[in-house]
Amino acid sequence: MACIGTNFVRNVVALEASATCAEAARTMAQHGIGSVGVRHDGKLVGLFTERDLLAALAQGLDPAKTTLARAMPERPALVSPCSTEREAAELMRFHHTRHLAVAENGEIVGVLSLLDLVAL
Repeated sequence: MACIGTNFVRNVVALEASATCAEAARTMAQHGIGSVGVRHDGKLVGLFTERDLLAALAQGLDPAKTTLARAMPERPALVSPCSTEREAAELMRFHHTRHLAVAENGEIVGVLSLLDLVAL
């Protein structure tokens, strides 16, 4: 079983936590991606995904007024670069997500998508 190692994106497209869900949707569409990193004080603190956007809409939140800080999950699903592809897949299934934040030494350093896993 392969380690996810370097098979994840380190150069994460990210927005500040104060950005709106609408801004995140535009950014994801422009870049052809399913998640954006969320920054607070210059540090990646989580991910905002397409699924998070749908959940916000289902709750009746206005995407033009709702910040990422409010709409993103409180605790991101995290995986280590040393994790195996099976462990990453199990985390995705458990958290019902197609994106995992990759963390090293307590810091988010990248994102692993389902497509990255398929490539492995």
